[in-house]
Amino acid sequence: MTISFLERFGRATLEISRMLSLPFEMSRIRNLGLRSYLCSPLESKNSGDNRSAVILLLRLEMFAKNLKEIESKDKKLLRDFSISISRQGDHSSFFGTRFEINIAASLVRKNIDFRKSESPDFRLCEAGCAIECTSVRSVSGNRNKNYDYKISSAINKKSSQKYAKKKTVLAIDRTNTLFLNPNQTIAGARSAMQAGLSGSGFGAILIFNYVYNPRCERFESNYLREDGESCDKELIARLDSSFPKGLRRVEDYVVPNEG
Repeated sequence: MTISFLERFGRATLEISRMLSLPFEMSRIRNLGLRSYLCSPLESKNSGDNRSAVILLLRLEMFAKNLKEIESKDKKLLRDFSISISRQGDHSSFFGTRFEINIAASLVRKNIDFRKSESPDFRLCEAGCAIECTSVRSVSGNRNKNYDYKISSAINKKSSQKYAKKKTVLAIDRTNTLFLNPNQTIAGARSAMQAGLSGSGFGAILIFNYVYNPRCERFESNYLREDGESCDKELIARLDSSFPKGLRRVEDYVVPNEG
């Protein structure tokens, strides 16, 4: 029996509400980014935009899956994320935390021992490697602009921090800027990564973006990886096993406005 859209929506929102200790009424959720995130599938469905409704529901289900993965490994970390989200009020803060949740769930899935910290965001328990997370987005919403420069800018901004070392990888979510201009190329992104890496101190850069894969009918988090010339061998070994290089093509993909 096929599970209906409303049943799937109800299950996802209930699970997310349980794990994040959210109030039952949507209007009482203080975090505007999270409230919009939860409501958007149903709003699109009610407006008759069925394709967007399906994509946003899959996005919501991926969020619930990520939270469950963290809950299965570290309930304290899940609680910390819940507290962080409850204290936020704007959209960008929520999506920054959402990206950290994606990275944490990925580490759990790959059986990598880690601990959450503030600067950098994650410390891997073996080999002294670390991951710092950041995002690039545009406030102007210009759809005809090439936003690759924001990748280099994000790297440069983080390069002054003490954790910008050859054992640290900087993970960047660029979903919003790719949504605004989906014609930006992989070659352009790699060029920006290489320009930012030069002299940054970081060992490697990972660029992530969320997409809807219509052929598989699923919501995905995909990445590009670029290693610096001085990248630590321990970090390279860790990345090769967890975030291996290689180009995975997704045909006719759809990029959401945020992940």
